Amino acid sequence: MKIRTLIVDDEPLGRERIRTLLSDDANIEVVGECSDGQQAVAAIERTGPDLVYLDVQMPEMDGFAVLDAIAGERMPAIIFVTAYDRYAVKAFEVHALDYLLKSFDRERFQAALRRAKEQIRGSREGLWNERLTGLLEDLQARQKRLTRLVIRSAGRIFFLRVEEIDWLEAADNYVRIHAGRESHLVRETLQSLEGRLDPSKFLRIHRSTLVNLDRIQELQPLFHGDYVVKLLDGTELSLSRSYRERLAGPLGQLRTPGVLFGRYRTVAFDGCRSIKVPDTERNRSWLGKLKASLGETGYPVIQLMTLCETGTRALIGAVFGATADGELTWARKLLHLLDETMLVLMDRGFDAAEFLAQVAAARAQFLVRLNANRRPPVLSHLPDGSFTSLIGGVKVRIIEASVTVTCHDGTRYGGTYRLATTCWTTAPIPPPR
Repeated sequence: MKIRTLIVDDEPLGRERIRTLLSDDANIEVVGECSDGQQAVAAIERTGPDLVYLDVQMPEMDGFAVLDAIAGERMPAIIFVTAYDRYAVKAFEVHALDYLLKSFDRERFQAALRRAKEQIRGSREGLWNERLTGLLEDLQARQKRLTRLVIRSAGRIFFLRVEEIDWLEAADNYVRIHAGRESHLVRETLQSLEGRLDPSKFLRIHRSTLVNLDRIQELQPLFHGDYVVKLLDGTELSLSRSYRERLAGPLGQLRTPGVLFGRYRTVAFDGCRSIKVPDTERNRSWLGKLKASLGETGYPVIQLMTLCETGTRALIGAVFGATADGELTWARKLLHLLDETMLVLMDRGFDAAEFLAQVAAARAQFLVRLNANRRPPVLSHLPDGSFTSLIGGVKVRIIEASVTVTCHDGTRYGGTYRLATTCWTTAPIPPPR
């Protein structure tokens, strides 16, 4: 039986791209195309598709509104299609939903389609509905987040935007709000107010203290695992040991200062494919098992892929899934976290031309070790002995580098490596900070 598929995208070229990639699959039947959210809701109710490619960014009624409108007992498998949207991508990954980030390639498209087929044919409708429902609840909660507070003081009423708040402290059944040089007392418990503030921006660091994460300048260790949290204005707050782990994750984000090379922050992809998970039916159906001569063996294994900051090893982003999809498939899910301030360091497992072009398209610079048997074409020679070339349509500088590492005990290791980079400066740069 063919998989009945609906394509929803407000851009004609977007719909054509998906239709073209589906045309070679004999198991797919395209039952319709829609250019806006209202058409999509009507078409889903009319045709009852098994699979929907749903664009997130559409005028008037976006993809999330479509999802909310069709929520019910039986929902189709959905592959979300989105332009750069950090919140949307994070929401999909938290709820283990598949998505395509424009401009996606054939490999990424086929991987998403393959997983959708497995979900449809595996009759895992309950799990799928559970994940979509979780996403909807997340979206609805986000819409209820406070954007401003009503402050009553000295006979007047005014509004305070939440981004102006530095920190909050409990005072019995009141909360004292500190914003700049002023403080305001509101009749509400800290727990109640915490539930209405965005948890990605405000975090409890003590049973009586909430802090705006953007106001944190540094952490200073004390005794017995406690810390002092120093804010940008010099305010010092206590971070109790029981709340320390809650703060570690949010601080390991793009605001964390790390190693710089010139003006670039150095980051790196790093992965592991040997993490075993419980041998349950759900994990086996998702991840599979290792094949041996006498059948399947061992525990299911996941592929973990991270984007880290060098020096601090702060975690910028992480994804995980089936090892069969390969490192590059999962690394692509982290490309939306890159920006023009970053220099990405990569080993030879990440030197595929298409992947390097995607890193460059994210506006980041890169320095990658190439496989030794790779011979990029020489376009021109540079005065320092390096030469220019093209990889994946990206102009790069190729460096034959001799690297020697001297250990503390005097032991030395060295080797010659072929590197490709989009950094063009040949002037000496001060040691990394």
